[in-house]
Amino acid sequence: MKKIIVLALFGTMFMAANAQQQKFGYLNTQELITQMPDYAEAQKKHEKFQKDQQQKYQAMVASYQAKEAEYTSGAAVLTQTEKSMLELELQTLGAQIQELEQTLPQIIQNHQNELIGKIITKVQVAADAVGKEKGFIYIFDSSILLYNGGGEDVSTYVKNKLGIL
Repeated sequence: MKKIIVLALFGTMFMAANAQQQKFGYLNTQELITQMPDYAEAQKKHEKFQKDQQQKYQAMVASYQAKEAEYTSGAAVLTQTEKSMLELELQTLGAQIQELEQTLPQIIQNHQNELIGKIITKVQVAADAVGKEKGFIYIFDSSILLYNGGGEDVSTYVKNKLGIL
């Protein structure tokens, strides 16, 4: 009986010591991402992409309006074949504009996700390396923590790993 009590006591002490050795870290990834030089570069690329897409859309609308004006102004002098060709062009261009209007927001969002995804991957790799080097068993994103009753802020370690400090 005495042996069982001693074993239970040692088991409890071992579990308590093991629980105290576990290290938890946290990091605000949103804040970190906005501090990275890659983020500013990605923002510039995305703004240029958005502007290019907007110009493409405006060029299509201008082309449509020019064809429409040509059709309207030449209605009296155009042959039926010419009218039919212009009507077909207007229908095709109108459908392309409509399709672009529907898909453009998703295209722009996908582009931004792709650019930010590369940055998130860099942060993840750095956080993984810090976790392994510093002995953390978990590193949480503090921007979504509901309660933080401990742990260590690993932002400085990850920033050093990324070369932004």
